[in-house]
Amino acid sequence: MDDRKRITLVRLDRGRREDAEDVVAVEEPLTIKIDGAELVTLLYTPPLAKELALGYLASEGYITSIRDISAVTGGDSEVDVRLAAPVTGSLGDRVRVLTSGCGGGITFTYPKGLKALGKVGPGFGITAEEVSRLMSEFRTGSELFEATGGVHSAAIAGMGGIVASADDIGRHNAVDKVFGVCLKKGTPTSDKALLTTGRVSSEVLVKCVKRGLPVIVSRGAPTSLAVELAERFGITLIGFARGRRMNVYTHPERVSID
Repeated sequence: MDDRKRITLVRLDRGRREDAEDVVAVEEPLTIKIDGAELVTLLYTPPLAKELALGYLASEGYITSIRDISAVTGGDSEVDVRLAAPVTGSLGDRVRVLTSGCGGGITFTYPKGLKALGKVGPGFGITAEEVSRLMSEFRTGSELFEATGGVHSAAIAGMGGIVASADDIGRHNAVDKVFGVCLKKGTPTSDKALLTTGRVSSEVLVKCVKRGLPVIVSRGAPTSLAVELAERFGITLIGFARGRRMNVYTHPERVSID
């Protein structure tokens, strides 16, 4: 399935009217199942449906590594994840929380699940110059954004550069996609940074805590709760990273001046 669609429209410009074409990002439903039982339906942008499913399940605490999976089947509209060990209790027993995600995301484990989370490890140090370099590489890497202007982007990066990237209409989906890519490849994330174009809310912060990421860098702003949680869980949270300017909200000891 394509990630973009060409449409016809009427363009109005300074009193002139003309027929035109534009390219928009695709939005489709994706149903995620666990062992054949429906868990949730997300609205997302293809491709990477299986990666999104894996990342979502990791963010929700159903899996922690690819070893927890026996099989992943399905396509662009439905993915069934077979677990190596069955889920305890009914899927319907968990409490759904409406999040601030695009379209109204759903999480099953927040905020109660925070009690079981520990601090993120020391991870790695990074220079302000490296942050600027990674964000420059990240921002110019999205063909879908350049074509449509209608998606969020996320990436996982280490000192060697970007190791996973994804676009989606939902900023949470984009984050879960790159986590899913790393899960499939067996790429560790405890020595990596999350790069994102969207604001950093508490749900995004908690996703990173669960995957052990020590650094989050965004072109946008964090929320107050995201800052509080980043301080609590030992994550360096950087916002408004544009060019050589950035705001380091928490744990600035990881970021050195060039």
